Parts: sequence; C-alpha cells; structure tokens
Amino acid sequence: MQLCGVADVACEEECGIELPCRHFCDRACHSGPCVEEANPCHQQCDQRHEECGHRCAKPCHGTTPCPPCSVYLRCTCNCGRVTRSLPCAKVGKRKAEGPNKFAVVVPCDDDCLFTRRLDVLTSLSKTKSEKFLYSLMLWDAAQQDSSAVQRAERQLMNFVEGNESVVSLPPANAETRALVHSLAKYFHVHSEGIDREPHRSCLLTKTSTTAPPPVLLSDAVRDAQMDPLQFLMQRAKPSLKGKLCLVVSGHNVNEILLASLLSDLAGRFVIAPPEVGKDGARSFLIAFTTHKRAEEAVKKLQASSSQHIFTVARATA
Repeated sequence: MQLCGVADVACEEECGIELPCRHFCDRACHSGPCVEEANPCHQQCDQRHEECGHRCAKPCHGTTPCPPCSVYLRCTCNCGRVTRSLPCAKVGKRKAEGPNKFAVVVPCDDDCLFTRRLDVLTSLSKTKSEKFLYSLMLWDAAQQDSSAVQRAERQLMNFVEGNESVVSLPPANAETRALVHSLAKYFHVHSEGIDREPHRSCLLTKTSTTAPPPVLLSDAVRDAQMDPLQFLMQRAKPSLKGKLCLVVSGHNVNEILLASLLSDLAGRFVIAPPEVGKDGARSFLIAFTTHKRAEEAVKKLQASSSQHIFTVARATA
C-alpha cells in the first residue's frame, strides 16, 4: 500500500531487476534506475572465457568483451623439474605461438637435461638384460627396404644427439613419414605431420625421456632372436599368456592408438594382428617382455579406456 503524498516507495527486499549487462540488481529495493553513468554495476563479471573456461574475475564491464584471463596457472617443464606460475592468457599465447599444438610453455633448462641424461643411463643399466622388440610392421619394413629404415634412423639419431629440441625434417612421401612416425616412438621422440602436400613433412619434438634405443632396428633385424613374431608365439604359450599378455577390444581401437597410448613402453611389447568379432569389434593381443611391463600397461590403458571406449583384460590360455 502506498501512502498519500509519498512519491518514492521502497521495501527491504533485493531489487533483482535484470540489468543490460546480464547481472541482476543486488541493491535494496529502490526508486529510479538501477544503474547509471555515475552508479554503474559493480558486481564481478563472472562470464566464462571461451578460450579457457575460466570465469572473468574483473568488475562488470557491461557488454564490452572480457579482458584477457588473469587466472594464474601452475605450469611445469616437460620433465616436471621447473615450475612457473603464469597468467592463463600468457599460457594460451605461448601455445598459440609455438611450433605445434604440443608447444612447451615452460622450457627445460640445462639442469633438466643433465638430470634426464642420468635417468636414461640409469634406466638403461637396469634394463640391459630385458628384451627390446620392434613392431611387426617395422620388422617387415626393415626386411623389405633396409636402406629406407637406415635413412630414418640417421635422421632420428642426428636429432636425438643434437642440441635442437624441435626439428622439421625435409618433405617426404606418406610411406617415409609413416616410417619416421613409427620409429620415433622407440627413440621417445614425438613426431607429427605438418604442412600440406607436396611439402608435407615430419616435425620432431624431444620429450623428457628422449634417448637412442638399446639396439637399432637395422641391427635387430639381423638377429632372429629379436623377431617379434617369434616373441609373440613364445608369449602365447599357456604357461605365459595369462601373465604376460593383455587383450584390448573395441570397435574404434587400432594398433596406432595402442602404440601411442603405450609409447612410454616402446620396445617392451609387441601387438599381434587383430581378430575381428561378428559385431565388428577388434581384439588385439599385446605381449610384454615382463610381468611388470604388463602391469604398467594395464594402468595406462585403463586410464584412457573411458575416453577411447575399449576394454582391457588379461589374456586367457
């Protein structure tokens, strides 16, 4: 009820009227406009940045675009030794300006490189008696065209032993690029295709575990004991299969995906050709050098199974 002679009426409730900036007026019930030039909205913007998903923490700026995200992110180098706190917008800018989508926001320093070399040497000394095997595809490639394999190995060795952390190889055909991509995993080097045909090539990027393999494919192919097919047949024996083999099944699973997910274990497993079920799902038997490697693989695959939709099970005799 409004009393006679009273022009302005107010209550104790919050105003709640939607403002042009999409906020709701949080002032107590009032007369006159909610906001004006001398009394703008002072609420936090709170809109989400499209690039990162963080909410804008700046005071309301009306309908003008949000300023760059100022949330600080904890960023580390590839090996995790160097840590920096950087504004989200700066992190996004560094990634955009990098040579590829895997651009390193915080680079490793000389101490990282020294530590990495020590870790690699220690790892090699611990696993020197463990088998090291290449994929069936690479084994066949080495038997059919050893010169192509040796050229790819030289490119990778030059990169691994050089000082550059990222290198673009000369343009090459699809077969050569596929060979480099596959071999790079055994050097723990990330390889991806860049540019368009006919100038498409491989971009190599070092990782925290980059190092030459214990034995090159061109040398391994001369030793029958390193034949991956013989290794698969030996691991498929009933006495070993359940302990050293896994079966990964799914409609969208393939050898390239599995090799990528298990890239940290490159050389310690062999993937058999798939069996295709009546429903079209593919099942891959993966044989490992040791029970410990199989256990490591289970954790890695299970961590990715929901994203890629496949099942992981122990092989049965």
